[in-house]
Formats: sequence, structure tokens, C-alpha cells
Amino acid sequence: MAQKNEIFAHFGGQKEVCRLELAEELNIRAFIERLSKDGHLPESKPEEWIACLEDADDELPLDYPLEVGKHKRIHISRCKKVDVTVIFNGAPKSHHFLPGTTLRKVTHWAREQFGVDKKEKLVLRADNTESEPLDPDSHVGSYVSHNHCKVTFYLTPTHKING
Repeated sequence: MAQKNEIFAHFGGQKEVCRLELAEELNIRAFIERLSKDGHLPESKPEEWIACLEDADDELPLDYPLEVGKHKRIHISRCKKVDVTVIFNGAPKSHHFLPGTTLRKVTHWAREQFGVDKKEKLVLRADNTESEPLDPDSHVGSYVSHNHCKVTFYLTPTHKING
């Protein structure tokens, strides 16, 4: 029995994750074309998009093969890099990340930048320091649109102390 190639696709500007089963092995170009044909992406040329594996340091070339069982989480975006600013105690730090970078990895980067003790439980929040904590497994590219490849997060304690 052939192994199913299950892939979870994340898209720029969308929080929802799309679960797909591929009957055959595709390269990135064919995968993007299928996503467009199936209505997950607007009709466009594959060259307008980039694809990257979750938490990868490099984008995938269009001829890169998606091997069965090997590639589980892929981010498709029009933003080649996302300019991420993290604010902690009023101080900002910025860095460029690929859109498939998880917020868990951004949090780890921010802790190092701000010199925060690893024992301190911190989360990223959008909008302000009082908003709901964001899912650490979500991708930075899910919080941007291709016209605006920038996002600001707030690094705060997990639990707010109400005084």
C-alpha cells in the first residue's frame, strides 16, 4: 500500500492551516499550481510565490521535490522575508525571518536579544501587551499580507498579574 503524502500548508496572511493529501510526488511549482487550481491561492504564476519548510533558513526552489512522508509543514507566501519587530518592556528589536518561521523560534530569538532568563515564561501577543497570547506553532507569515511584509509582536509574561 502506498504511503500517503500528507502536507499541512500555511499561507501568507491566513491563520487557518490547510491539510492536503497528495496522491503523487510533486515539486514546489506543481504544488503551488495545484493550490491555485484548488482555490487555496489566487490564480497567479508560481514564480510570484515562495515556499519554505517550517522553521527553515532558506526558501525552496520551484523544482524542489516534495518527498512522501518527509515534508509535513510548508509555508507559501508572496513575502520573501518578514520584517519582525518584537517589543519587550517598551524596547523594540527587529529581525528578518522567512514566513515559515514559527513564533516559538521568534520567541527564542527575542529572549536572546533581550537577555531574558530562560525560566521566565513569556508569550508573543499581537496588537498590544493585553491581547490574547498567540499560538507558538503559528508562522510569522500568517500575520502579514504580501503588500505589507512587516509585523510587530509584544513579548510579555504568560500570565498577567491583576493588581
